[in-house]
Amino acid sequence: MFAFILVGLYGFMSKWIDFDKHEKERAFVGTKKFPLTSLVLDSWDWDYNSRTDKLNWREGLHRDVNEKLNSDKILEELEKRTCAKKSIIYSVRTLSFLVNLSEIAVAFKTIIWTHNQQTEIASFLEGVYAGLGEVAPFAQALIISGINILIPTLTKAHVLIENWDF
Repeated sequence: MFAFILVGLYGFMSKWIDFDKHEKERAFVGTKKFPLTSLVLDSWDWDYNSRTDKLNWREGLHRDVNEKLNSDKILEELEKRTCAKKSIIYSVRTLSFLVNLSEIAVAFKTIIWTHNQQTEIASFLEGVYAGLGEVAPFAQALIISGINILIPTLTKAHVLIENWDF
C-alpha cells in the first residue's frame, strides 16, 4: 500500500509539473484559419444513445470553445504564476490526493470489517432497539451503499478544492 501511495504521488506530481511547464507551448485543437469550426466538427458525435450523452457532449464542447476563445488569457495567467503560488497549488493538490487516498483506504477497511462482523452488527442493532432486528440482515448492504454514495461525493469535493485553473 505504501509503495502504491509513493508511485501514485510521484506520477501525479510529475504530471502536474509537466502540465504547468508545457502548457504555454501546448497547441490548441483546430486549424489556424477556422479554429472554432474545426473544433466543433472534429468533436461532433454522430451517434447519441440518450439525451444525457448529447448534454454531456454539449457541455464538453462549450468548455472546449471557451478554452479556445480564452487561450490567450489562460496562457497569461500561467505565465504570471510565482514560485510561491505554484508551490501552494502543488501542496494543495498533494494534500488533497493523500486525504482522498486515505478516505478510500478507510472505505475499503470499513467494507472488509462490515463483511467480517455481520453477526455482531446484527446483534448490536437488535440490542439498541428491538424493531431494528428486522433491518439487521440488510445492515451490510446499507453500509456499503452509504460508502458508495459518500466516496464519489468526497472525490468530487477534492477535485474542486485542488484549485485547477481552468
